[in-house]
Amino acid sequence: MKPFRMLLTFALVVVCLGTQQRPTSADVPIEPTYRGKTLREWKDLATANDPALRIQAGRALEIITESLKNKDSEVRRAGADALGSIGPKAKTAVPALTELLKDKNEQVRWSAAVTLGKMGPEAKTAVPALTEALRDKSVLVPSVAALALGKIGSEAKTAVPALTALLRDKTAGTASAEALGKIGPEARTAIPTIKEFLQDKDWKVRYAAALALLNMRCEVERAVEVLTELAKDKDRLVRQRALVCLAHFVPEPKAAVPAFTEAIKDEIWNTRRYAANVLGKIGPEAKAAIPALTELLKDEQQEVRQAARDALEKIKKGK
Repeated sequence: MKPFRMLLTFALVVVCLGTQQRPTSADVPIEPTYRGKTLREWKDLATANDPALRIQAGRALEIITESLKNKDSEVRRAGADALGSIGPKAKTAVPALTELLKDKNEQVRWSAAVTLGKMGPEAKTAVPALTEALRDKSVLVPSVAALALGKIGSEAKTAVPALTALLRDKTAGTASAEALGKIGPEARTAIPTIKEFLQDKDWKVRYAAALALLNMRCEVERAVEVLTELAKDKDRLVRQRALVCLAHFVPEPKAAVPAFTEAIKDEIWNTRRYAANVLGKIGPEAKAAIPALTELLKDEQQEVRQAARDALEKIKKGK
């Protein structure tokens, strides 16, 4: 994989996907069985399109739901995962999955929260339990609970205060920011508190608050200011994370031009190339960056020089 792609992939995983990483265990069997079949096989039967198997499919869904009460935690986890693969069509299992959020096993709670998220609005009755799961002692369960609430959407409006408070969490803050954006207008009551978080001493709190505002399409200018400052941080990972956020979440790309113009002076050559590529994608609206990009043509790295040439061509093409 090319270095630039490695940088972008890493940062995107941190921003969007890292919160759904499954808790690990050295003792986890690969395919637990229940009633003579693996839960995956029961899932395949439950989702069969053959009309002749319709009755069996209904029974298979019942069996998977029944597995959530099994004494073996791995069977319960696999049952939750199987229901997640089925999605909203398994909505009859929402009460059982909701109960599973109180399971003693961290992996089971994690799977239950992820699966409820895959149910979307059909899981609205689980909102109180998912809101409670935001305070789970596990490192990862609060994050997936937040993402699940976001996928439920406006029906999860009662969770807004708890999600807003979670923005301070160093692990789940980003997931909370995403959730608040997906809940939509119902989450706007949290804006005054989120704006206060923009001044927090912890950069992760400022970052999560800015991301929340961008997702909510509110106070965008202020959010961009905060991220632009983070893009100048001494820590390269903080800079990279802020830049990726600016590249992917700012509604009006032109607003991010100053940050990327500054970033093409970064000491990390991958970051310089990334900044040039983003400016090129912005196009003619990034014309203010032309002098800096012209200077970048002298960069010691051939890949950076090429990115600068490409960016200048794309920006000037629209003139």
